[in-house]
Amino acid sequence: MNKKTMVLAALLGLMFATTRNVWADAVPGNDSDALTITVTPNIDYGVDIATTPSVMNLGTVDLYASTFTVQPATVTFQGNMAGQELDLSASVGTAWKFDVSPSTWATSGEQDALAVYALFSSTNMAAAPTGDDFANATAAAGFNVDAQTLGAVRVGGSGGPGNKYEKQGADAVDMDLKNPGNQARLWFLLRLPNQTTTGNAQDVKVTLTATITSL
Repeated sequence: MNKKTMVLAALLGLMFATTRNVWADAVPGNDSDALTITVTPNIDYGVDIATTPSVMNLGTVDLYASTFTVQPATVTFQGNMAGQELDLSASVGTAWKFDVSPSTWATSGEQDALAVYALFSSTNMAAAPTGDDFANATAAAGFNVDAQTLGAVRVGGSGGPGNKYEKQGADAVDMDLKNPGNQARLWFLLRLPNQTTTGNAQDVKVTLTATITSL
């Protein structure tokens, strides 16, 4: 094969290869497609409060005397999310308000001003806490607002300084970053006003709200 024949054969081979690999696409818009898969996590967090009896009736108490809950409420975290926190809010009956400067051992007070303390402890605590137990759960442990409704306060230390409403020492409990199934006891101390404008029973409603800080 001479040189001219070799060049012609190479050119024909190149043209054949190029023609074989290039195709016209009448509808290029359908060459690819995509789908989206969506999945939503089933997130559940919550809290349950169980008491014995179901309503905490502390009976008749003298003015300016303190009374404790003898049987605590049991607080259980629910759902499937780790790292749960609690917000506490409360309200008192229409005739009374919360003491703006609550003190467990105060010697004077304001008319119609009820001092209320909350305390979380471990589930091992069987005996009722003392006034010192409530007082040592940081100064923010009382419902110290001069209003009918207390804005939600984060229990523990995650939402601010101190360990709000947490018992210290024996039977202490950490209420931060709790998991489903975790439990704690909830106790209360109430000190009645030194004077009152009503002799009717007064209800204190305490609400615990579970939340997740990471969401």
